[in-house]
Amino acid sequence: MSALLVPSSSSPVRRARNQGLALGTITPETYRAFLASPEGRALGPGFLQCPSWADVKQGWQSLLIGWGPDPEAGALTGAALVLLRQFPGTRKYFAYLPEGPVADWGDPDVDAWLDPLLDHLRRAGAFAVRIGPSPAYRRWDAARLKPLAGPGRRIGDVLASEVDPLGSAVADRLRVRGWRRCGGDGAGQGGDAQPR
Repeated sequence: MSALLVPSSSSPVRRARNQGLALGTITPETYRAFLASPEGRALGPGFLQCPSWADVKQGWQSLLIGWGPDPEAGALTGAALVLLRQFPGTRKYFAYLPEGPVADWGDPDVDAWLDPLLDHLRRAGAFAVRIGPSPAYRRWDAARLKPLAGPGRRIGDVLASEVDPLGSAVADRLRVRGWRRCGGDGAGQGGDAQPR
């Protein structure tokens, strides 16, 4: 089992913006119960946000975070599996939320839960955070991708079959807040090993 990194604050649960939203570390049982709940399933969590994913990631520590009216009691509206990789020779960590956090990306006030999440990770020693929002941004059908069979061709060279309005809105919201895209269009293109 991966080590659990807890922030150095006196209380692992913090209230956010006087909105009754609390954020803190949660147990694997509470996390799994949220993912299995109707609310959690509606958010469409991928397998990379399951607590067991941390068990197969050698060299990484993990942290389970939940937010909502009462995370300690399991009353959650969002959750995140955070993988932490220590920067050699320091007490600083790279934080990675693969296909996460599991949250309502359609929420017009993303900052109400994203800002406290980032603050929590900073207190835990994160110097950089990489997230993977779940809404699809663009989709391609097989007929459009078939011409990419040649060398030097990239997905970005082909118009998408569909542009998801929510994915596009999430990308715009994050860009306005200072988030940047990382990587290219796919492995072998000087970019990520995972698709965006």
